[in-house]
Amino acid sequence: MFRTLLIVAAIAVAVLLVRRLLATRPPREDKPPRVQQGRDMVRCAHCGLHIPANTAVHAGGKTYCSDEHRRLDQPGGED
Repeated sequence: MFRTLLIVAAIAVAVLLVRRLLATRPPREDKPPRVQQGRDMVRCAHCGLHIPANTAVHAGGKTYCSDEHRRLDQPGGED
């Protein structure tokens, strides 16, 4: 009987210690989500694809996604 009470008491103490250890952890500081900088997007005059402005090809006041589309959009560009 004494042995059973001792085991139950040991389990109760262990449970209380575990609870206390888990409760004393400092609250985690949640970092604000990283905000990605948006890029300026432009539309290709030939196919309508939206691409970042820094990778676009500019010619004749128009914007293109590639040199090929710039060439195809010019008069006589269709081969």
